[in-house]
Amino acid sequence: MFAIIDNPSNAVEWALAEMINRPEVMQKAIDELDTVVGKERLVQESDISQLNYLKSCIREAFRIHPYHAFNPPHVAMADTTVAGYTIPKGSHVILSRFGLGRNPKIWVEPLEFRPERHLNSANVLLTEPGLRFISFSTGRRGCPGIHLDEASWCSQYRSPGEQNYPCSS
Repeated sequence: MFAIIDNPSNAVEWALAEMINRPEVMQKAIDELDTVVGKERLVQESDISQLNYLKSCIREAFRIHPYHAFNPPHVAMADTTVAGYTIPKGSHVILSRFGLGRNPKIWVEPLEFRPERHLNSANVLLTEPGLRFISFSTGRRGCPGIHLDEASWCSQYRSPGEQNYPCSS
């Protein structure tokens, strides 16, 4: 249950931190919210499928700043070879989420926050079926809390509209 609550808040926090450093990304997300949701109401669950740029920002935050450094350990069921390494049956295998999401063989400029890299389909998913990074895992061990996550992070965004929120010193 902890991951269901903390994972979305972690992703939103990191996405906002990255967006603050890239005002043009923040503006695109605000523009998408204004277009899809408008300025008179909060985001509804039915809006999520249309918020592809915002979901891309969340995916990128999951990729660069995973909530856990490693996946839970698994045990090799048989002798196997992965990337030239022999893994004997019974070995404990741990996957680095940081290493996967920041792998320069998979990602161009892996330390750069670039949500556009996830905009390659009509409907951006928060999961990563190709396991180029891990957000909610996949298959039968995939996180059942993904739908709760989608609903919770979308409800945390509001469009500032015409108001100006000054920073106090």
